[in-house]
Order: sequence, then C-alpha cells, then structure tokens
Amino acid sequence: MEALSLRRTLDQRVVSATHRATNELSRLVMRDALTDLGNRRFLEESFARLFESASASGTDLACVMLDLDHFKLANDALGHEAGDHLLVFLAGLIRATSRHDDLAVRLGGDEFVLIMPGSDLTRAGQVAQLIRKLYARQACVMFPNRRMLDVSYGVSSLKADNPPDPGALRRLADQRLYQMKRSQR
Repeated sequence: MEALSLRRTLDQRVVSATHRATNELSRLVMRDALTDLGNRRFLEESFARLFESASASGTDLACVMLDLDHFKLANDALGHEAGDHLLVFLAGLIRATSRHDDLAVRLGGDEFVLIMPGSDLTRAGQVAQLIRKLYARQACVMFPNRRMLDVSYGVSSLKADNPPDPGALRRLADQRLYQMKRSQR
C-alpha cells in the first residue's frame, strides 16, 4: 500500500514537472530573448486568428509597425550594449502603452509590430505617436548629442484599409513606416 502511494506521488510530481517544463518551453519559443515581447512565430500564430475574428465580427483591427531610425549608426557609435538597451527600452514603451489584448512583437533587429484588436486608425496612430514622443524624450536623456535617435512608425487598420489578409495589413503599415522615414530625411 505504501509503495502504491509513493508511486502515485512520484507520478504526480513527474506530471507536474513535465507540465511546467512544457509551458516554459512553449513560452520561450514564442518570446524574443532580449525584449521578452512576442517573436515572429508568436505573430504568425496569433495575427491570422485575430484578423479572422475581427473580419467576422465587423470590428476593427489596427497594425502599428515601429522601427528605430539610424539604429545601425547608433549601435556602431554607442556600442552593442547601448543598442540592446535602446531595444529593450522601446520594447518597454510598447508594452506599457499596449492593452492586455494587444500583441506586442519584436520582428527582429530594430523592427517591432503592435497589433491592436478593436482599435481604429486614429487610436493606433495616437499610441504610435505617444511611443515615439516618449522614446525621443528618454533617448535624449540617455544619450545627449545623439539627435538621430528616433522612432518611425506606420499604421493601418482593417476598417480603414480593407486589406484581404493579415499580411496585407502589415505590409501597408510597413509601407507607411517607410513613407515616414523618407519624409524625415
């Protein structure tokens, strides 16, 4: 009887430890190691579902693409540790300005995306502008005499732009981001 009880306890502990390890592994696979935002895989698995849901329910879905201006120059001039600090700082701003249902993702390098269910183009633009303003303010404090530190963004939305799929929604936001970059030069 005691052996059976020990066996059950051991089995429960193994199941529990396996469950914890599997959850942690799943989390690591979907997160960016530096910023702890979602990664490209997370975006691919979640974005299509949100797009379909918004399309079916007639609600809006906004996409904000963000990119650090002159990041390579800043990284080369200030060092990779400072560059990582800028990325982590921007990720923190994105996280702080996003809502619980929003998807905040680092695509790689200095590219980020924020998917905002239920937000229209205006609201998403306001959030992007706030992120940009807060980033610029803090970047000037952290790295005086580095005026090149800025964020460009592009915004698109399901209702305003009527894209056929999530990829088109993201590409449109990306095109608008690069329009902003060109207009600032």
